[in-house]
Amino acid sequence: MPNGYCQLPADKNCDFRPNPCLNCTLFDPGGDESAPVHAGHRKRLVLLIKDQRSAGDQAGLALNEPVLAALDRCTALQNG
Repeated sequence: MPNGYCQLPADKNCDFRPNPCLNCTLFDPGGDESAPVHAGHRKRLVLLIKDQRSAGDQAGLALNEPVLAALDRCTALQNG
């Protein structure tokens, strides 16, 4: 979620990954009041993914790329 980060290493299993709320049909991304939070989350996520690509961190990429795609869908719903 845009309001926090999971500290569990990417190679560990978790029933809640990857970011179920962003993928849940019941998730409401909010209106204009949430847009700055989502934009900030997206910006940090893009930087994290860039670092993971540089490091060859496939487990991290497998975790974070779907989250970025889900965040982009939520942002499109907000703008749409």
